[in-house]
Amino acid sequence: MIKNLLLRRPLLLLLFCVSYLLFLLAFIPAAQILPRLPLPAGLQLQNISGTLWQGRIGDISWQKYRLHNLQWEVMFSRLWLVMPTIKLSLQDPETAIANGTISWRGDWSLNNWQVKTSAKTIQHWLSLPLPIDANGKLTLNIEQLTFNSLKCQTLTGQLNWQQALLQTPAGELELGNPVAALSCRNTAFEANIQQDSTSLHSEAALQLNMQGQYKLQASLQPKPALPDTLRSSLGWLGPVDNQGVIRTRYEGSFSSF
Repeated sequence: MIKNLLLRRPLLLLLFCVSYLLFLLAFIPAAQILPRLPLPAGLQLQNISGTLWQGRIGDISWQKYRLHNLQWEVMFSRLWLVMPTIKLSLQDPETAIANGTISWRGDWSLNNWQVKTSAKTIQHWLSLPLPIDANGKLTLNIEQLTFNSLKCQTLTGQLNWQQALLQTPAGELELGNPVAALSCRNTAFEANIQQDSTSLHSEAALQLNMQGQYKLQASLQPKPALPDTLRSSLGWLGPVDNQGVIRTRYEGSFSSF
């Protein structure tokens, strides 16, 4: 009996240490841990509350990007499957409303994501060099996205631009409600875009891989309601063929990738 007790003592000590460690992880304030993580240079997290398992970041800033009220919750049911999963929710009416889950098990996986923002917000973040103001509401729905540092593996989703409007020096261009179907093709992200309005009909296919290389094919067909000033400004994209369509093709890479 004494021998069995001595054999059990290391096991009991191990269980105690593991239980104590889990206790610390469950209740230690997130404000004491997150700022000490190896975050990207310039990334600032403020007004942190809660624990590592469930909490909130009031303010996030990095370069020109600002977000508010990001909440997270670790899903315990996925831990037993060796697939750490976090449920995220962003409630920032000034920039974006978003929610979904992100998991990792060798590859990254995003599921059931919905992001709502404005075209003006995206334009501000991208800082496009063109003298164009974009208007309208953007809604991104991602059912499933799986990827790693090398390739896009699976993607099912859709991007909707409602009441799309571009204000240009040559006039105002209404685009209707463009829709982009999102998928993976040849290990790259792909968006197939359909747009139609009284002024313009266009179709485009955009591919972007994890190395920052992109391919864009597009066709634009001006309609009678398109103002003459805008019609002439489309000439820089290319000549109009005998079907009244402008066809363009671009390839390149983003150096920031």
